[in-house]
Amino acid sequence: MEETKQILSIIKKDHDSSRTSKNRIDSSISRWIKEYNGDPYGNEVKNRSKIVVKDIKKQIKSMIPSIVEPFMASNSLVKASAIRIGTEASASYNADILNHQYKYEFNSLHFIKTVATILPREGTVIVKTGWEFDEKVEKKTLKGLDLEALTVIKQSVKEIENVKQDKNGLFSITAVNRKIIKNRPTAIVCRNEHIFTDPTAEKFSDSKFVIHQYDKSVSDIRKQKAIYDMDIDFTALEAHASKNSSQDTALGQTRFQETYNNGLDNNFMSDAKASKKITILEYWGEYDLDGDGINEQIVLAWVKGTDIVLRCDENPFPDKEIPFVSCVYDLEPFAMWGNGVADLISDNQKIHTAIMRGFIDNLSLSNNGQKFFRKGAIDYINMQKMSNGEKYIEVNDIDGFKDGSYNNIPAATFNVYDMVTQEAESLTGVGRNFDGIDDATIGRTAAGVNMVMSAAQKHVNLLILSISEMYKDMFTKWYKYNQAFLDDGQAFKISGQLAEVAKQQTQGEYNIELNINVDAQNQSKIQQVNMFLQQAHQMDGKIPPMVIPYLVAEMFDAFGKNEEAEQIRTYQPEPDPMQIKIQELQIQKLQLENALIQSGIAVNEAKSRNTVAQALGHVNKSEKTGLENERIKQDLEHHEMTKDLDILQKGVDIDKTINDARQTKTKGTK
Repeated sequence: MEETKQILSIIKKDHDSSRTSKNRIDSSISRWIKEYNGDPYGNEVKNRSKIVVKDIKKQIKSMIPSIVEPFMASNSLVKASAIRIGTEASASYNADILNHQYKYEFNSLHFIKTVATILPREGTVIVKTGWEFDEKVEKKTLKGLDLEALTVIKQSVKEIENVKQDKNGLFSITAVNRKIIKNRPTAIVCRNEHIFTDPTAEKFSDSKFVIHQYDKSVSDIRKQKAIYDMDIDFTALEAHASKNSSQDTALGQTRFQETYNNGLDNNFMSDAKASKKITILEYWGEYDLDGDGINEQIVLAWVKGTDIVLRCDENPFPDKEIPFVSCVYDLEPFAMWGNGVADLISDNQKIHTAIMRGFIDNLSLSNNGQKFFRKGAIDYINMQKMSNGEKYIEVNDIDGFKDGSYNNIPAATFNVYDMVTQEAESLTGVGRNFDGIDDATIGRTAAGVNMVMSAAQKHVNLLILSISEMYKDMFTKWYKYNQAFLDDGQAFKISGQLAEVAKQQTQGEYNIELNINVDAQNQSKIQQVNMFLQQAHQMDGKIPPMVIPYLVAEMFDAFGKNEEAEQIRTYQPEPDPMQIKIQELQIQKLQLENALIQSGIAVNEAKSRNTVAQALGHVNKSEKTGLENERIKQDLEHHEMTKDLDILQKGVDIDKTINDARQTKTKGTK
């Protein structure tokens, strides 16, 4: 216990230092959120327009669809490549599991929409990864069992407890049935006011520690026995329940006001003891637990404002790394936290606001201008009628009234407004026609519009690339968590088919890549593939047969149909029965031709043997013998000739069959 208190005292000092160094960025993010929401600037004038132009919000909202779409378009977002030879199949297996988890066991749309909103708005997104496990436990007590029944139940039930025997020798047991509800990796977007990091780190990955602040009910703490220390004093714990303790920072106050205006009351506190919220600070980082002079990765959680430690353990994750990943919008060199859109175009929004307020004030005064009248020309009652806009006003002297006049808005004012708009668009890369067609787009050539859209897309593509790197880090942690925590038998969609996972097949080290196609790239790819298809059509019969399927597969990829594209690439057509028959006939013909050749060789060999025998005197010189030999020779030649004619006839028949088959096939294709 004393050692734990010592560790906590050191970590608390790290927390205090981190909070102090983070005040500047917290103040900046707080200001950016206010400008995003269009909060008043504080320079408003009574009886004048108080409008705030929401340029920042407009630009961020324009980005979101282009950011979200690449991460939701594909059913196979994750790709895994093997690092070692022989693990290619396992890499694909892991990728299938990750894609299943992302699509079916994770609120991927809400996650990427949150990332796409927070990142340009607050400049930095920090994601906490983890593992979620939940099971439903059902217990049923069986009584009055004899020894035989008890044995049968023990063999059929996986888990039993409370085996008891009564005075009659009968047994009672409690059968336990566990059903896994959740067993999967998780990822949550953290509130930036709840994250405290190493103040000496120049980038997030270099941070020696991360402290995460969050609220959890007393009930949830009790249920998570595998995480939190169950020896703690829960009565004392309940006494430290708090209401939105994050308001002790500028960013926390701004966030509270924002969420409160959106209908979320962070000050709500239930009277039920088990439902009371406890604010927890959780340290992930390095500490020498065993005193060997080498730091280990640890996790320590304590109740904010107290010395109550809820857990102090070695890092439970298999990679032994801090379970956080991050990305920034506008990178500040040698700084962990990035800048948001508001940091770029805050002044532009203020200028637009000032001009727009002038427009509205001028319009209001022109339509409902001041009235000048001679003192005593109108009584109080009629003055009230005039103020209320009533039609008939009684006056003593009609010449006693005069309308105030106002100058028209100079044309240069509109030019300034457009100039400021263009400057803002150049800073963020997001123009008025990025998410649709506006008046300025109409009349432009298609090439001109494409150039503008392409330039804007490049800025968004860079942002997508940053998010992709964060996704890679997240999925890398996920597959390592899977290797450690998945159970055999869990159902996943593997290679398009629902199957039970085999944990052994997930083992190994892999590189994680993302199958990301942004819209601009897709459009360019589609145009290129279309051009290639047209050229291939013109060269029909002069290109390899696999070219067309390859181009079609590339087209499907460009449209986000990755599974269909892979099916096209791996498609093996069924063999043509007619073509198979023609090939078989051609083989038979070759065999007959070979037989004919062999027959000729046999005849020649027989003639040669006869000639040699005569020369050596082995043949009888008598007339009778000569006649006999001549007869044998003639019979042999006749036999071979007959055989040759038969072979030739079969060859003719085969040629006719092949020609008929080809004609039939040709007719079928017309």
